[in-house]
Amino acid sequence: SGISSTVNKKEDAVGDSRGAVGNSGGISITANSLDVLNGADISASTFAQGNSGQVLITATGDVTVDGAGSFIDSQVWSGAVGNSGGISITANSLIVLNDARVSVSTFGRGDSSSIFITANQLNLLGGLLGAVTSDSIGNGGDIEVKVDSINIKDGGISVETFGPGDGGDIVLQPNNSNRITINTTDGGNNNPDDGLQTISASTSGSGAGGSITIRDADVV
Repeated sequence: SGISSTVNKKEDAVGDSRGAVGNSGGISITANSLDVLNGADISASTFAQGNSGQVLITATGDVTVDGAGSFIDSQVWSGAVGNSGGISITANSLIVLNDARVSVSTFGRGDSSSIFITANQLNLLGGLLGAVTSDSIGNGGDIEVKVDSINIKDGGISVETFGPGDGGDIVLQPNNSNRITINTTDGGNNNPDDGLQTISASTSGSGAGGSITIRDADVV
């Protein structure tokens, strides 16, 4: 359950899958605060021929995405032809926890757009901020974050490419202060495979991996 804007496929009377042709309108939310919980989602995606719209969220308070199956995303799905619209979130804090995610990805023929975060604080507590390029024809999106502090515990910020498309870049910079504070800790179980605790850009395919730029930061 959730809020979605999609370019869909549907089967005709003889069972042939024929996709729609056109662009989706995107999603715009303005609120005091926003909670995406219990497997809910906010998603702008394309499954057919057309570009997906942007997910635009503006909150004066916190945006929280909590729990497995809870997510905010923008995707180009397998078999689709089109670009994703990306995600822009402006809030006091963005909190992603307990296997939730905020992500952009491409699995089809099209580019994934970027994630833009502007906030005082970003908390990734078992949650992921990610951009993925799978075995597709298209390039991955960037993750651009303007915050004053980042807390990562069993979570991470990641751009990855697994195919011929190039991975996106990560850019972290201060918002209202002169420097950004980045605090990374694990969950105390001493198992590095159980959590990310990372800011990473990687490639497992023929596409080039992205870069990481951190401006004016103190890492603790």
